Amino acid sequence: MKSKTSPNKTFLRRRLRSSVAKRNIGEADSGDTSNRLSLTTRSLRSLKPFGRQECATLDEITRRTCETMKQIKIHNWCLEFDYDKTKDFYDSYYLITDGCDCLYCKNFVQAINYLPNDVLSFITSFGIDPKKEGEISEYCENGDGTHLYGGFFHIVGRLISGADVWVKNDEESTHSYFDSNLYELNGFSFGFTYGSSLVPEGFPEPDLQIEFQGNIPWVISEKPGNII
Repeated sequence: MKSKTSPNKTFLRRRLRSSVAKRNIGEADSGDTSNRLSLTTRSLRSLKPFGRQECATLDEITRRTCETMKQIKIHNWCLEFDYDKTKDFYDSYYLITDGCDCLYCKNFVQAINYLPNDVLSFITSFGIDPKKEGEISEYCENGDGTHLYGGFFHIVGRLISGADVWVKNDEESTHSYFDSNLYELNGFSFGFTYGSSLVPEGFPEPDLQIEFQGNIPWVISEKPGNII
């Protein structure tokens, strides 16, 4: 999907879709960032879980969900997620290009294999297949021929604490800006939001949205200059 914006903008903006309900949850203190984990050298699956949160006030179904969640800290965020349920959903879902045949989505799917190993490992460690499910936008072509992409994926999980990655420029605005305090990894930026957009039908609850942006090579033979 092509999104028009100025390449000189440091932070990308996105128009919030009025048809998507935004869940507003009070932000909790992000805690001591000095203890942030380096995820460039180890997978999320190997991280030691935090102590289990109290689920006594939840019903039995939610308690069973809590038992399958792994709690971790990434940069300024504390979250919990279910790798197996996330992967099971992606395994049965269709490719991004099965839902959109634009040139930018085609390139994104093909370019996944060219991403830095640590970036791809970070994404897939949640159970995500980055060739599937997500919302993808191409913003501009860089001087070196790479293209700036942004978008999001969903995982089965919830955000426990940390600031929302999207910041409104005013209360009445329909626009938000990507916060600058992101998790940076080999030229890519990642963050989490308390809201969810375009969650696929049948996606397991609870759902958590992970946002990203990064420069991706152009690897398909068709060139974006040919697009009218």
